[in-house]
Formats: sequence, C-alpha cells, structure tokens
Amino acid sequence: MNNPIPRHRSTSGKPPATRRRRGFSLIELMIAIAIAGIFIALAAPTFADFIRESRLSSTIGVLASDMDFARTEAIKRNGRVLFCAKAATTDTCTGAVGTAASWANGWLACFDAVDNTSGAAVSDDICDPATTVATVVTDPNPMRVGNALPSGVTLQVGTGIVRFNGVGAPNAATTFTLTSDTGGVTSSRIAALAATGHVRKYKP
Repeated sequence: MNNPIPRHRSTSGKPPATRRRRGFSLIELMIAIAIAGIFIALAAPTFADFIRESRLSSTIGVLASDMDFARTEAIKRNGRVLFCAKAATTDTCTGAVGTAASWANGWLACFDAVDNTSGAAVSDDICDPATTVATVVTDPNPMRVGNALPSGVTLQVGTGIVRFNGVGAPNAATTFTLTSDTGGVTSSRIAALAATGHVRKYKP
C-alpha cells in the first residue's frame, strides 16, 4: 500500500498563513480616473494641433504634386496645359486668368491645345475633349482632378487658371495660400509657383 504524500508544514509548527488578495479600493480607482482625465485633457490640444498640421501638410503636398504634373505634361506635349480651380458640379475650370476664384471644390489639370468652338489650334482656357479611338478613351481630359478642400480649410489664389506653356513656364508666378482656422487657431501653408515653373512649399 502506497504511503500518503505528506503535506507541507510550517517550520514554526504553525499552519501557513493564507495569502490575501488585495484589489483597488473605490477611492484609489477614482483617483486613477481623475489623473487619467487630467493627462487626456492636457494631450487633447496637442493631438488637435497634430491633426490640423498633418491635414495642411498633406493637402499642400497634393496641390504641389498636381501642379508639377501639369507642368510636366505641358513639356511632354509641347503645348498648353491648364491648372485651374474646379467647378462645383463638373470637372471643368472655373474663373479666369488673373481673376481670383474659389478653389474650395478642388482643382484639375487638363490640356488645352485647340479652341473648342472653332477647332482652331489656339487655346481658349477650356479643357479640350478627351481623345477617343473607337469609343475607347485613349487620352482622358482632365488628366488629373483634386478633391474638394477639407472642412475649415481655405485656399487663396489670385487667379482661377494657371497656364503652363510647352517649356513648362506658367503665365505668371502665383502664390497658393492654404489656411486652416479651427478652434480659434490659424495655421497656413504656402505653395509658391515661380516664373520658371518650379514649386516651393513652406510654412510662413
């Protein structure tokens, strides 16, 4: 017959004390919640600033990239390409050269090699029809369309249309000022289009 397994005994001859499990008291929990609330309140403005600055940087980056694209296409095609404010409901230009227009609906890049009314090989500041072969679009126009601006963001430009010629030069140097005004805090980014066609982004 097997001997029973001996039980562990205290060396003092007394039974071992039962280990007590201790949790948080209600007061400790309330203090922890209060401290966490303070940290969240302190971090909230910083997080809001981060979101605002990230949104501005992203939007001005896309704008500059699309302008570079328009310039590159003008050089490739050796002809005029427009970079313009987008109309509210259609993918067409709105505004005119040298006249301020709303860019709230976004922007677009399109080629403009002919007069859409007469068919003559002169530009009329209107996007040419897309090129199709047997009902298949082989050269879409507009070539690129930017999204509408985020809520609380404005874009100030002194013209509705920028023309790039066949060597990639715009009709005039132009400044694009993107501004966010939320919660009483204003922040801006600028994309400066030089007379050479190069774009420089910076924070004023």
